[in-house]
Amino acid sequence: MAEKKRGESVLTPKQEKTLELTVVEKIWGYLLELQSLIADIFEIAMEETLNEIADDNQLIKKIIKMMAALNTA
Repeated sequence: MAEKKRGESVLTPKQEKTLELTVVEKIWGYLLELQSLIADIFEIAMEETLNEIADDNQLIKKIIKMMAALNTA
């Protein structure tokens, strides 16, 4: 087995990408939970709020559609 240099990752590039996605997914989940709590406090519909935020952002619209599909599955 080849020795790793100091500061060099022990993970393969594929493992690093998986870890990065996992972190991003967790952050996204926390943001959605926070938004949901705020919407509940102010009695605002979460879906309506997300749609307003996403009006000009196609990527967010795709994510919202994917989440809706997951929630109905």
